[in-house]
Amino acid sequence: MHILQRPILRALVRSVVILCPGIFFSCTAIAIDGELVQSQKYNEEDNVLIIEGVICRGNENTRCEFITNKYYQNTGDVLDPEKIADARLRLGALIQFRDVKVYLEKGSEKGYVVVVFDVLEASHIQYELGFYGRYSVFKSQSTSFVFDPSNQTFGPVTSEEEQITRSQDISGSITDFNIFGTGKTLGLRVDAAYTELQFSSRLFSNGNLQTNIRDYTASVNYDDPHLFSSPYVYMGAQASRHSSKREAESSTIYNSGNRYSSSYYSIYFGSRFASSSSVSISAGKRRGAGNVSYSLGYGWDSQDDTVIPTKGSLFRIGISDSRNSPPTASVQLVKQKEIFPDKILSLNGHAYYSEVMENPAYAAGIGLTNILTRDIENGVYSGWYIALNASKNNSMIKIESAVVNAGYILQTEKLIMRFGLSYSKGEISQ
Repeated sequence: MHILQRPILRALVRSVVILCPGIFFSCTAIAIDGELVQSQKYNEEDNVLIIEGVICRGNENTRCEFITNKYYQNTGDVLDPEKIADARLRLGALIQFRDVKVYLEKGSEKGYVVVVFDVLEASHIQYELGFYGRYSVFKSQSTSFVFDPSNQTFGPVTSEEEQITRSQDISGSITDFNIFGTGKTLGLRVDAAYTELQFSSRLFSNGNLQTNIRDYTASVNYDDPHLFSSPYVYMGAQASRHSSKREAESSTIYNSGNRYSSSYYSIYFGSRFASSSSVSISAGKRRGAGNVSYSLGYGWDSQDDTVIPTKGSLFRIGISDSRNSPPTASVQLVKQKEIFPDKILSLNGHAYYSEVMENPAYAAGIGLTNILTRDIENGVYSGWYIALNASKNNSMIKIESAVVNAGYILQTEKLIMRFGLSYSKGEISQ
């Protein structure tokens, strides 16, 4: 998750062949992170290096097995520079490490090398606080049949309606990203939100109708990135409890509202393959609503961080189903690129479809992130962002909207703070 502290990989791995004096052997030079390592070989025609071993350095609180599980080669394999680059990218995106270097050392025999993962560890306990403010305005037109006492009949009346939403959210979490040095994750998160919904329509004789909603959610998350010590198989689970209270009032009516609560449990399993791809299956159950859901997905993730990505892409495609709703298919694509030093351009698109929709719903957006602080030694990073998104929902109730998001992120070795503001405007039609 420490993206900002990872220097952008310039020429991650490159390989050149240097012919050494003599007839019976050649030398091969491989540059990793700018460090040149030479290893002699007996056979000039068979220009390969053999892995004699894989070791770790700097891992005082992390087991070497967790680090080497990110590297998909073993002792005796022919060295593949691209797989070394992939391993460094995976390790560099983890919050447990401030910096990751990979280099080669000569083995005990000619043509053999030792792959060294040299890590600079960070705090594995991470606190996170978030503060968000949201404001939205949606307008619509509706037609209702209203009784006309003058002619004792019902007639259609078209009314313009407006819904204004104001909300303030606060969240906090504490997570151990390295339980017993194994890289397993256990986290506790609490969210609280206060929302005001103001609905106005000419059809209401009582004036504007306002609903106040208070939501509280507490959740526990567990993730095992290497189930049964496998480099590829992973799993996770979540348990959460949500409660909500609604109060409705108008100029003449006040309703103290009702309370609603539910629990949600989910579990997922997945397997990685290739350099950044994975498949996963998940199941979840919501108590109180009686709903069980399932999903199957495929994706790849080459982003260099999950907090503030500076490069890479994310692609996901999946299908989901539940007892109370029809199957849904979705696809998502996100692309990050550093267009200028410390200026990150982000493009994203999302579409989904279900049986109850006339056409697929879609959303697209563009964003800019400006990195303000990049202090690798002390683990301090900060930056602001702004993004514009547009979406269209083509279900029975059609919704078109535009959203502007802006925020600031401060990341220290043990704390991540997020501040965000959002404004959205749209139209609803039937």
